[in-house]
Amino acid sequence: MADFDPNSIDGNDTAIKGGTDSTIIGNVADALKVSVSNTVPIATTETEAATFTVYGLGIAIGNNKSMMSIVNASGSTVKIRLREIRIINVQNTPVTGVIADYRLLRCTSHSSGTAITPLAHDTSGTALSGSVTAKTGATITGEAANPLRRYQLSTDEWGVGATDVESGSHDIQMNNSLFQTAPKTETITLNANEGITLKQVTNSTAGTFDILMVFTQG
Repeated sequence: MADFDPNSIDGNDTAIKGGTDSTIIGNVADALKVSVSNTVPIATTETEAATFTVYGLGIAIGNNKSMMSIVNASGSTVKIRLREIRIINVQNTPVTGVIADYRLLRCTSHSSGTAITPLAHDTSGTALSGSVTAKTGATITGEAANPLRRYQLSTDEWGVGATDVESGSHDIQMNNSLFQTAPKTETITLNANEGITLKQVTNSTAGTFDILMVFTQG
């Protein structure tokens, strides 16, 4: 620390003078000056995690059918975080509808079924880990007994003409997420050897749905 300079105070030793023009610091006309040359800037840049969409088109319901599953396989070095789910009734031909009962359940793996390729939001960004796969109609292993979420939706058809319950529901389903993470809570996360399955448990094949899931990788 530098030695005290007596010239920096005035004659009565009660006021400090400015170093450049000897103006008394703190008077009404000249408030205290602060050097900003060595201040540390506050970082405001936000980072965005690699994001992927899995979209299944026109999936028919079935008894205890896995409508969509995502698995982060054993040995994976990434975490998968679920960000959004939408279940959209796309049944446009007449059926005798039922109430489809969807359960979002944890699992450990899936096999068979039909693969759905997750699509990157940024095609030049981080590639999806090979440990992460998505399927519809898969055989599920290690399925949990208790659901993370439950959804009940009509499978009856909707179409042009008079508005009915299903056409109104379709608009809501198209524009609103069924799954969102509340502030200050952790989202559903898939570590290595973990997955999720959206299972439809009503004993019926009457109805088709688009299934959307969005997740991030980190």
